[in-house]
Amino acid sequence: MASEATRTNGTIPNGTAEIPKSIIDQTPPPISQPYARANALDDLPPVVYALELFLASHMVESERYCEASDPERQRMYMSTGYGLIQCVKAFMTYADEDIVAAIGHTKHGAYVAQLHRRKAGLTSRLTGLTTTVASAFTGGEGSDIAWIRGMTPMERHAELVYAEALSEKAMLGVVYSGDWMAFIKEALNMRTTIAIYRSLYRFIQISDTAWATSHPGKEDPSLDAHFRSGVYLGYGLSTLILSLLPGKLQSIVELFGYHASRAEGLQVLGRAGGWGGKASDDDSSPPSIDKAKEGVRRPICDMILLAFHLVLSSFTTIGVSLPTASRLIKYYAQRFPRGPFYLFAQGRMALLQSRPADAIRFHQTALDAHQQFARLAAISYWERAIGYLGLFDIRNSMEEWKRLHEGGGWSKAVYAYGYAVCTYRVNQDEGDKSEESRNNVIALMKTIPELRQKIAGKSIPLEKLVARKARKFILQGESFPLPIFVMAYWFLAIAHAPRNVLVHMLSEVDGALKNLDAEPKNSHYRQGYWDDICLVRFLEGVCLRFLAFADSDAVIFSSESSHEPMSPEDAARKAEVSFKAVFRHGPKIEYDHHVVYYAHYELGRLFACQARDAEAHEQFDLVLSGRYLEVGPSGRKGRYSLENALHMKTRAAVEGLTKRAER
Repeated sequence: MASEATRTNGTIPNGTAEIPKSIIDQTPPPISQPYARANALDDLPPVVYALELFLASHMVESERYCEASDPERQRMYMSTGYGLIQCVKAFMTYADEDIVAAIGHTKHGAYVAQLHRRKAGLTSRLTGLTTTVASAFTGGEGSDIAWIRGMTPMERHAELVYAEALSEKAMLGVVYSGDWMAFIKEALNMRTTIAIYRSLYRFIQISDTAWATSHPGKEDPSLDAHFRSGVYLGYGLSTLILSLLPGKLQSIVELFGYHASRAEGLQVLGRAGGWGGKASDDDSSPPSIDKAKEGVRRPICDMILLAFHLVLSSFTTIGVSLPTASRLIKYYAQRFPRGPFYLFAQGRMALLQSRPADAIRFHQTALDAHQQFARLAAISYWERAIGYLGLFDIRNSMEEWKRLHEGGGWSKAVYAYGYAVCTYRVNQDEGDKSEESRNNVIALMKTIPELRQKIAGKSIPLEKLVARKARKFILQGESFPLPIFVMAYWFLAIAHAPRNVLVHMLSEVDGALKNLDAEPKNSHYRQGYWDDICLVRFLEGVCLRFLAFADSDAVIFSSESSHEPMSPEDAARKAEVSFKAVFRHGPKIEYDHHVVYYAHYELGRLFACQARDAEAHEQFDLVLSGRYLEVGPSGRKGRYSLENALHMKTRAAVEGLTKRAER
C-alpha cells in the first residue's frame, strides 16, 4: 500500500548472536556435557540454531540435529524444541500417525519440564493460600508472584516450557480425539496453561514497573529476552485465541476470570519483536528489536502475527493491519529469503491486494524452495488453487485441487469438492459429455459426506456445507449453477479478483441467470429452482458490489478500470436490487437458507461503502439478531450453514462502522 547465550552466575545475557545466512554450512553450537538440570539454559544456543535451520527451510536437518543433541531425551530445551517441530508436522499433515507421535513428544516434554520446575512443599502451599487470600483484600502481589520471584532463572524457564508443552498437547488432543470428553479434558489443561502464562506475564509487569522507578523507560535486565519472548508468546496467543471465540463462549470464559482483549493479545505478541510504537502502521519501518537482541521465541510470535493479519483477516477486520504484515514480511524476506513460511506470507499478501498472478508465483517459489516436508506443499497448492479461481483459470485450479485431493491432509472433504466442481466446469467448457467424465464427478460427489471429520465432537462447518452441496448436486440430477463462484466467494477469490476478471465473472453470472429464466414456467418448479435463483442473484450482487467498491487493500492499475461495463453508481444500484431479490424469493428456498443471511451481510457492506451507516447497521443487526429472516418453514429448523463465521464477519463490520463514527 516485514542466539547464542551463556549463563553467568545464574543469569542469561539478553539476545542471540548473529547467525550467518548460510546456516546449513556453519558449525553447530557445542552441546554441554554431561547434562545437568541446573545448567539447562546452556541449551538455548543450540535451540536457536535448530529453529533457524527450521525457518530457513532446512527442516529435516533441524529435526536430526535435535535428535542427535539429546539422544536420551532428558534436556529440557531440546525436548521442547523437538516437540514443537513434531507439532508443526502434525498440523501440516493432519495424519493420525503424526498427531499421535506429536502427542507423545509433547507429553514427554511436559514430563521433562516438570522435573526442572521448582518443588512446592506443604508449608509453601499453606503460605501461598494465606498470601493469595490476603492479596485479594490488600491488592498485593499474591502467592503466585512471590512464588515465581523465588525461582532461579532455570526454574522460571521450566515453568514456561511446562505451560508450552501442556498447551501443545491440549491442541493436539482435541484434534485427534474429536469428541467432547477429550475437549473437556484438554480444556482443563488449557486452564492450567493460561493460569501459568498470566502469572508469568504479571511477574514481568511488576518487575519492570519496579525497575522503571529508578530507571525510567527501562525493563528489568534480570529477565532475559528468551524468557520474555516465551511469556509474550503464551500470554499473547492465549489472549488472542480467547478474543476469537464466539460471544457465548467468551461469556463463559469470563466467568473463570479470563478476559479476551484482542488488542492486548496482538500488542503483547508484537512486543517480542518490537513491532509497536509510532511506526506500527508504517509498512517500511524496521522493528525496534533486532536479531542480536531477540528471544528464541520471537520468530514464532511474529509468525502468529502474520497468520492473524493475513489469514484470519478473511473472517474479521478487528485488529487487522496489513501495514504491520508488510513490515513483518519485509524483515523476514531479507532474513530467510527461501523460508517457506515467509514465501507463503508474501503470496497471501499478494492475494489480499488483488494480485492473484503474483500470489501464484510466490507459491511456486515456495514449492521450489522446499522439498523436505511434502505435506508443507499443501499450503501452496491450496493458495494456488484460490489464486487461479481469482483469475478464473479453472483448469489450473482443478490441477491444484487434484493434488490436494490425492495428497490428503487437512480436509479431504473440501479438497474432493474443489476437485469435483472444477472438473465439472472444465468438462462443460470442453464439451466433454462422455459417460465416464460424468460418472467420475458423481463418484467424487458421493464420497464427500463420508470424508467429513470432527474436532471436539463438532463437525467442521465448511465440511458440513460441502457435504450438503454434494447431496444437492445428486438430488438435482447431477447439476447446479455456478459452483465455481460459490467456492470463489467462500475463499475470497471474488473479493480479490482483478477488475477485468470481475467483469468476466459478472458476464458468467448474467448467463446463468438467463438460463434459469429460460426454464419452463408453470405451477410446479423443479426441485431447488428457487435455491438456484437466490444463489445466482446473490453472486450477481457480490460481483456488482466489488465492481462498485473495490476491496480497500486492492492494488488497482489504471488499465484495469478503463473498460468497465458500468459506472460505480450503476453497479451499486444494481447490487442492491440483486440482494433484495434474494429476500423476496428467500421463503421459497428449500436447502440453501444461509444465502439469505449472507445477502443481508453483503447489503450491509454495500451500504457501509456508500456511507449509508444507519441502513448498514440495520442489515447487520438483522444478521446478529438470532431471528429467522426471509426463509420458509424448512429454514426455521436450527442453525444455517457457516453461521458462526458470518457472525464473526458481521461483528467486525459493526465495529468498523462504530470506529468510523467516532472519528
